Amino acid sequence: MVFLCGSNSIDNKDTKAHMEVANIVQNAMDVPSGWDSCATHIAEDAVFECQAGALNELKTVQAYVEWCVGFGKICPDSTFTTHLQVWDDQTSTVVFLGTYHAKHTGEGGPVEATQKSTDSEYVYFFKFNEENKIVHVRKVWNDGFALKELGWA
Repeated sequence: MVFLCGSNSIDNKDTKAHMEVANIVQNAMDVPSGWDSCATHIAEDAVFECQAGALNELKTVQAYVEWCVGFGKICPDSTFTTHLQVWDDQTSTVVFLGTYHAKHTGEGGPVEATQKSTDSEYVYFFKFNEENKIVHVRKVWNDGFALKELGWA
């Protein structure tokens, strides 16, 4: 589902381009397919922000994407469901509401594989510049809920 704020039509080329880039970057983060799969769509030194304790020390989008790759090794069969995609042309921002589905079966986590699962909701805000590159990513996520479900807390 795509909802547009301030735009008259999904046929707007810029809107489609922003949504396509946001989908590529979301996949790089949540599949995860890694930095090389999205680097051309991210502005140099793009900022990452998240108040979740597990992520609040990460300050760049590249650092977050690399963190996601590490998490993907701990929960290798993870998937995500996107419930809503929003484009706001007044702020040049794409917003995704989703659920991340993960099961701790891999090695390398804070404890041995727990075989426990989480279905953890999150929101991404992708802010674009004039060159259709992402300059800022904000994630809203209750990491405490997810990590507790995975048996880590």
